[in-house]
Amino acid sequence: MPSQIPASGSKDFCQSALRIEVPLVVSLATKKMSIEQVVSIVPGMIVQFDKPYNSPMTVEVEDQPIASGDIVKIGDKFGVRVREILKPSERLIPLDELPKSSNQSAKIDRRK
Repeated sequence: MPSQIPASGSKDFCQSALRIEVPLVVSLATKKMSIEQVVSIVPGMIVQFDKPYNSPMTVEVEDQPIASGDIVKIGDKFGVRVREILKPSERLIPLDELPKSSNQSAKIDRRK
């Protein structure tokens, strides 16, 4: 006979799940480079990105964009002023779009 989880147990589980810590990453910009280009990087070299300097940063959790925002200075630290929270349809990957094997990248840009 299957065990039943009491309603209070379900609430406790949800509260526990909400306390799980995940890495929050702010991406300034990304760029694809050949290995040859990467190994030729030296101190003082400038790597140019296509993203304008004043465009919003992408806020990600587990390689999935969840928001965008602007970099702000808070004392001697920095933070992000959230400008926009992405809609669930823009940040969740439908199951039929997941990579077929673990060798493929699971990062899919839903903001297009």
